[in-house]
Amino acid sequence: MSRAAPLPLRLPQARTCGPHLGGGEGAGLACIVCGGPRASGRREACGARCRAALSRARKAEAQRTRDAEILAVVDGIARLCGLLKQRIESA
Repeated sequence: MSRAAPLPLRLPQARTCGPHLGGGEGAGLACIVCGGPRASGRREACGARCRAALSRARKAEAQRTRDAEILAVVDGIARLCGLLKQRIESA
């Protein structure tokens, strides 16, 4: 039996995010993710898709910060091990 060819990758089409307001109360506020208009009651993002993207970006930044802190600790431990090794070898 022959295998079927893999399905082509479907890239998402450009779509507007969330429930944009055409004008009125929230017309002056822009979504920080897509730049579209957002309601005055929304803090930063216009809808669920942009809130999710913003959440993912914040989580990624927090992970980068934690990784940098851990790498700094590991580097300090490696330097300390090097110093201890030198002292043991010189004694």
